[in-house]
Amino acid sequence: MHCLKTVRTLQISRLSKKLADKPCLHNSRKGIVSTKKTVSATENAADHVDKNRKETDVKKKSYPVALQYFTDASSETDTSRLSDSLKMFEDNLENIKFDIENLRALKLKHQAYQRELSEDTGDPDQAVKAVLIGTPDAYHKPSTVPCGGCGAFLHCNDPAVPGYIPQEQFKGRKVEHLAKLLCKRCTLMNSSSKIIQMDIDKSTYKEIIRKIKKEKALVLMVIDVTDITNSIIPEFLHGIGKRRPIFIVGNKIDLIPKDSKGHLNRILHRLNQECERASLNPSGENIRYTCLVSAKTGYGIEELINKLIKTWEVIGNVYLVGTTNSGKSTLFNKFLESDYCKHTCRDIVQRATVSRWPGTTLNLIKFPIIRADKWKLFLRTMRIKEDQMKQTEIREKKKEKLKEYGGTHNAKLFAKVGKTDFRSDVTKATEDKKYEITGQHFTSYKFSSEENDVITNVNDKSSVLGLRKTILEEMYPTSKWTCDTPGLINENQLINRMTGEELKKILKVEMIRPRVFVMKPGDVMFITGLARIDYLEGRRKTYVTVHTNHLLPVHVVQACDADAFYTENIGTETLGLPIGDSKRLDKLPSLCGREFKIDIEDRLIAAADLQLSSLGWVSFSGQEMYISAHIRAYTPGGRGMHLRSPALLQDIAAFKGTRISGTKQYAMKKLKM
Repeated sequence: MHCLKTVRTLQISRLSKKLADKPCLHNSRKGIVSTKKTVSATENAADHVDKNRKETDVKKKSYPVALQYFTDASSETDTSRLSDSLKMFEDNLENIKFDIENLRALKLKHQAYQRELSEDTGDPDQAVKAVLIGTPDAYHKPSTVPCGGCGAFLHCNDPAVPGYIPQEQFKGRKVEHLAKLLCKRCTLMNSSSKIIQMDIDKSTYKEIIRKIKKEKALVLMVIDVTDITNSIIPEFLHGIGKRRPIFIVGNKIDLIPKDSKGHLNRILHRLNQECERASLNPSGENIRYTCLVSAKTGYGIEELINKLIKTWEVIGNVYLVGTTNSGKSTLFNKFLESDYCKHTCRDIVQRATVSRWPGTTLNLIKFPIIRADKWKLFLRTMRIKEDQMKQTEIREKKKEKLKEYGGTHNAKLFAKVGKTDFRSDVTKATEDKKYEITGQHFTSYKFSSEENDVITNVNDKSSVLGLRKTILEEMYPTSKWTCDTPGLINENQLINRMTGEELKKILKVEMIRPRVFVMKPGDVMFITGLARIDYLEGRRKTYVTVHTNHLLPVHVVQACDADAFYTENIGTETLGLPIGDSKRLDKLPSLCGREFKIDIEDRLIAAADLQLSSLGWVSFSGQEMYISAHIRAYTPGGRGMHLRSPALLQDIAAFKGTRISGTKQYAMKKLKM
């Protein structure tokens, strides 16, 4: 009612103004009469407006008050725009009614289901699970629409099968409606910290490999630089063809601290060596490019996109492959937010689900690749130069803060991954004017040069509010695609055997803070309850640097007390991992050992690294030159242990502070940038 009164007052004031603009008589008496006539005319105009409004309300369909005000207020400026808005409202109204009916039915079924569960089990958690799972229908035909988060085909058959959504949301939906939905698993992982384990069909991997083999495609192999050897897929070219071009992408470089100048070049060299050893370059020309990036902070992403655009262009599809938790989905999302995605759909494509849980992606999810014309490359280059100038200033400020305060967030490698606005000035002005509504400003654009015209929002705030959906191939029939694939499971990686709570502790989300310990023959080091290192022979002072999450516990005890210490503290906070009772411990393989010999030639220079599966690695150095260390290392089932020489980070002095009194550990130094 308040809005209607406002409109009425506005119309009366406009009419009064028109009448007031007429010439007034000089005679005072006549002037008084003129004023009375004006007031009378105003009242008659108001009555006339009310009468017309009542007649119009009978003829027109009733809309919400806010929409009525919007219609009345802007009818004088752009009637065609209002008719489009009303039509859009009518189209969406049917969908809203459909959703309300489904939600009511879903609520009634959930209430009945909860009552049954509470009576049968007496477990309140079962009722909560029922709400999350919904009601399945085992006999309904699945769809051919993939979930935008994990790629699994949507269905309502079984909650344990990837791609499940309740039948109340599934039945009766058209393809365009299903394309806007995420499966229950992705919805829960995106909106909460819940982690849901799903069994992935191994045949899915084989189908994807066969698909890549048949196509003229480029493979981006994503490798976790904190676990290089275990995250390389060995003999991968035997499945996809020995002539297949490959880009090697070393991800998570933001987690590796700097020890000395040139550390990135040493890591890049090590990455190439390990890939050659894994037979990924049999022809000598398979590996076309190797780089270090951080999909999380954006470091190196723009350079990788430049290389893809210039060398591969749109020759064929691009497939992101790698082991579980290598960061493929995070890299996929970063590409999606960049110039590499076709700009008409980069703000509406559903993001891949990213989680701590291995195997988040269950099938192919994809987006169309941009066709980079010369003028687009020019605009992109200019935008990148501007971004680099701003980032240089930010980097200098971070260096000052790092020297003064320290902190891993100040030492991380980072870079901005932006989106170039390819619109012309005329298009910008037209689209800006189109979305100026009641004082709010929404900037959008449309490109007619692409296969399909799709309106997308440029600014981040409006993009977040926009409806995202799965993009199907038939929408862009002539495009080439970037595809995120399911992570391949490597049995040498411990993360595939960890629970959700354990993964939160074992995975490195902040930069590694190396910790230096001194050991002598007869000492035993426990890195949580998942790794053990026995120092069998060597000099009295050998430095062991632990490169893991610095919050994980590390203990050095004497060999005679090691077994008793492990038995008393396994499953407790003292060792940290694994977490759980005897039933949980029985599911993990027993610790199995392997012996290694390490020759140390330089003082305080790490000679070699020992990879301890997903935990991280340890490096060995000595106080003296030319010594040999004989060790025996243990991991569950003896998996994931690899010795590499030379060490990845060689300068131990960069991490070794003063000795902590009463311990065998040294204080951690401030990180470098």
